[in-house]
Amino acid sequence: MNPFLESPSNAAEEQTVLLPKNSDEDLSPAERIFPRRSCALRSFTILSSIAIVVSAVLLGAQMAAMAVFHFLFMPNVLRLYIVAFCIILILTELRIKALVPTTYDNWVYRGFLYSFIGLIGVVMAEANEVEERSLETRQMIVHLIMLGASYAMFALGVIYMSMGLCCLRDLLERMRADYDADVDRASLEESKT
Repeated sequence: MNPFLESPSNAAEEQTVLLPKNSDEDLSPAERIFPRRSCALRSFTILSSIAIVVSAVLLGAQMAAMAVFHFLFMPNVLRLYIVAFCIILILTELRIKALVPTTYDNWVYRGFLYSFIGLIGVVMAEANEVEERSLETRQMIVHLIMLGASYAMFALGVIYMSMGLCCLRDLLERMRADYDADVDRASLEESKT
C-alpha cells in the first residue's frame, strides 16, 4: 500500500498516535490556564529587554559623565540629548504608546536611531579619552561603561535595521495578537470552569 495515497484523516490519526499526549496532571496550574509564548516571540521579548537595559546603562553613563568629566557646555548638551533619546527608546521598548510617537514603530528608523546614538556615544567616549590622556579611576570606569553601552547600542541598531528590512515587525505583531487571543481564550475557559 502506498503511504502517499492514504487519506489525510488516516495520516492525522497515525500522527496523534505516535505523538505522546501530555495529561493535564503533568502541567502546572499556570500552564493549564495560559498558553506558552513561542520561541520567536520570546526572542523578540529578550531583544527588547536587552534594548531597555542598554538604553538605561547608556543613560546612566551619560548622566555620570556629566558629573565626572570637566564641565564643557556643548558636550553636556549633547549628553542631555542622548539622555532624552534613551528615555524615548526605553518608553518605545516598553510599548507605552501615549508618550511615544508612532514613527518609532518603524524598525528601520528605530535601527538608524539606535546606531546613531551608539556612534555618538562612541565618539564622545573616545573624545574624553583623547582630551584627558590620564583618566582618573572613576573617569575610566564611566568611560568604559559608556563605550560598552555605545557599542551595544550600535549593534542593536544594526539588528533592528536588519529585522526591519526583513519585515519581521509584522510577524511579531501577528505573534503577539495570536498569543493575546490564546490568553483571552484560556481565561474564558478558566472562568467557565
